[in-house]
Amino acid sequence: MPEEARFVRLIFAWIGLNRLSLREVCRRLQQAGCRTRSGTTRWWASTLHGMVENPAYTGTAMYGRFRAVEPKPRLRPIRNHPAHSSRPTTRVPVPNEDWVAVPVPALVDPAVAEAARAQLEENRRRKREQSRGPGWLLQGLVVCRRCGYAYYGKATPGLAECHRPGAFGYGAYRCIGSDGHRFDGKAVCTNRPVRSDRLERVVWTHIEAVFNDPQRIAHEYRRRLTDLASESQPDADVGEIERRIGALRRGVGRLIDGHADGVIDRVEFEPRVADLRARITQLEEHRNALAAASRPDAT
Repeated sequence: MPEEARFVRLIFAWIGLNRLSLREVCRRLQQAGCRTRSGTTRWWASTLHGMVENPAYTGTAMYGRFRAVEPKPRLRPIRNHPAHSSRPTTRVPVPNEDWVAVPVPALVDPAVAEAARAQLEENRRRKREQSRGPGWLLQGLVVCRRCGYAYYGKATPGLAECHRPGAFGYGAYRCIGSDGHRFDGKAVCTNRPVRSDRLERVVWTHIEAVFNDPQRIAHEYRRRLTDLASESQPDADVGEIERRIGALRRGVGRLIDGHADGVIDRVEFEPRVADLRARITQLEEHRNALAAASRPDAT
């Protein structure tokens, strides 16, 4: 749409020419009433970062930038999400040399897009230069019990110089939900920050207790094996395999559509479809074996 294209060009110009931060661009978009693809006026810096790095806006879409793999266990639960991903696959990046270039209409001048990417790189460099000493040991690993958002490390105002993490003092871990600027000026959580030295000391005390008790480690290891075995009942496995088969079949359908539209050539199309169909066949055999083993007359 012409209006969407106009805002796309504004985003690149604000970052590349005006050298605005991603968060400032988010605020401008929200003030202008510009809506995202999901219909909300809230914009995230990660969304803008992905737009700037996407070459499709300058006329060259890249097919095959990601591939589907089985999701790995999460380091910590995501807020308002189950402990295990409900999707059978997750996307991981593919090396640049394996991408397939597809010409598309350009929305942004290549020089402006390059300036925007250069600005992002400069921002990353400055952020690394400002980092002094060790980072925050528990950042992103501690979750607020009240609102479910993660805690992040922050130097307390007035203590930044003499109480820097890794020095002889402390900072604080702060709940993301208590930052009003992240939620249209109104915080969603009232939990107070926690001194980093105290929290890290408590966590390390628990870790030391585990390391100093080998029997406790062995017991926990056996318990997790038991839990894993209980979660791997045939019925549950069959349902999970069915979800994976469905996802792979949808992938085959998308490849066929891309080949029919001329987006994917035959050299790229045939090996990918063959790989997906081989994986589908393997999963179907596994599903049938589990279903047969779960029948009452199975021996």
